[in-house]
Amino acid sequence: MGSEKVFTTASSPESEGIPSRAILNFLQRIDSERICMHGFLLARHNRIAAEGYWAPWTAERTHRIYSVSKSFVALAVGMMIDEGRLTLDDRVAEYFPDKLPEELHPWLAASTVRDLLTMSTPHSTTSYTRDDPDWVWTFFNRSPSNGLLASPFWITCDRDFWTGSDSPLTHGASARPRGCRGADRGSSVRFAI
Repeated sequence: MGSEKVFTTASSPESEGIPSRAILNFLQRIDSERICMHGFLLARHNRIAAEGYWAPWTAERTHRIYSVSKSFVALAVGMMIDEGRLTLDDRVAEYFPDKLPEELHPWLAASTVRDLLTMSTPHSTTSYTRDDPDWVWTFFNRSPSNGLLASPFWITCDRDFWTGSDSPLTHGASARPRGCRGADRGSSVRFAI
């Protein structure tokens, strides 16, 4: 995909077979249920039928979309694997040489595509803030977080769990399963969920 436009703007929702009244009903329901929204974009047939934002959000402002990004990322990665463009065991840093510091933390250097997909990275909290313009840069340039969750503390049982995780697009944490014991990062324990 080069610089071609993926979506174009429709002349009206009706031109794409969507009644404007249905969009208005949607917006009224969002308002009546006091749902906190940043914005919405309704597309059909690669045409934007409706789009809107709630202040202070705009189309130009980067938005966190939390777990919904997992579906899109997994689909894109699956397609790239199918095309032979990457593997689950590829080290992520190899794809972003322009984002790497001179001395990349070894845990970040070892992070693979699989690690990001399973939210098993060395960051226990999100590596970026709303003020950071380049979220990928922050992933590689911020050291793994200080504190209990970011310490080299792993849990071993039937499977290995990292107690906290971060990737350039998603963040989450898993609870310690019952009956499992801690393991030092220096052991043979591997990123896995």
